[in-house]
Amino acid sequence: MKRKEFGSEFHYPIHSKWLLKESDESFFSSKKFSFHFSGRSALYTLVSEGIQTKGWKNLYFPSYYCHEVVAFLKDLPINIHYFNFNPFLDTKIPFQEIKDDPTSVLVQVSFFGVKSIDLSSIKKATILEDYSHNLLALKESKADYCFGSLRKELPIPVGGFCYAQNHSLAQSNSNKKAEDVANEKLKAMLLKEQYLRGEIENKEGYRTLFQKAEEDFEKKYTNTKLPESATKILHTFHVSKILKQKHENVEEALKILGDIPNVSFNLDTKDANPFGLILNLTSNKSREALKTYLIKNNIFPAVLWPNQVNKNDQETEKCILFIHLDFRYTTKEVTFVANKIKAFFNE
Repeated sequence: MKRKEFGSEFHYPIHSKWLLKESDESFFSSKKFSFHFSGRSALYTLVSEGIQTKGWKNLYFPSYYCHEVVAFLKDLPINIHYFNFNPFLDTKIPFQEIKDDPTSVLVQVSFFGVKSIDLSSIKKATILEDYSHNLLALKESKADYCFGSLRKELPIPVGGFCYAQNHSLAQSNSNKKAEDVANEKLKAMLLKEQYLRGEIENKEGYRTLFQKAEEDFEKKYTNTKLPESATKILHTFHVSKILKQKHENVEEALKILGDIPNVSFNLDTKDANPFGLILNLTSNKSREALKTYLIKNNIFPAVLWPNQVNKNDQETEKCILFIHLDFRYTTKEVTFVANKIKAFFNE
């Protein structure tokens, strides 16, 4: 008997309709890419190279960001700063907080695939754009460099990338420990597929492997190139088909949800490449009630991102939920999820 749950980690393998045919070219075939173990290791390699060859001294992040990524860079000889920007609250950044010169580097973000920061006033600093939530748009970027995670949008055990139209990119080395982490994560994905098919009963086995792998991502020995096992998987994906299906699913859900009092969806933006369904509620109490309700219905939401630092960002974090509506789900299943959310607010 097959089981159905929504959200949480990807399983593997996936249906052949999401894979390239032999005659198709991979989205990642361009020599403008370099591939790394994770998004954070990709950024680490990029910044390390910039320090050595371009004299980068100051690295600026938006205050609302994944702070685990920033922590991974702390041992680099560069000054790390935050500028105040929250995609749910702000439209502009305080440019007076940024030193706009060739030694400065700013991280631009495609937040959830629906909002970016206007950095048109920056003239001399280098722009690095994070496309973890919006892979399809990265080749249109005007940033000096792009980087991101691959495992946020694609069913791959580990993976990150750098991409540059006009610059060469540094490559990472490999090591046995990182290869082992990738294999353990792939094992978890395979076990999850068996669980969803009803072939095994225990989900704690693969959940433990997922959790252990997530902890390993923080270890410096994962600062390597993309392991061979993950590289082979990556080049089998029909990326545009996978991601366009997600965008159609989100669009379908938004049609069903319509206008609901005291909640906004996807930063009130419809014309974009949404990472998923982002809900912004009016209080932590209502967010937690919705979260509990969804989990009871086998819909597993996430908080993006936990552990914010600034007070305004912390308040936002308490009211946000994110729900995957990716290629794994049919229109019927998306309708089920959207109607469950609608039912919660109609009670």
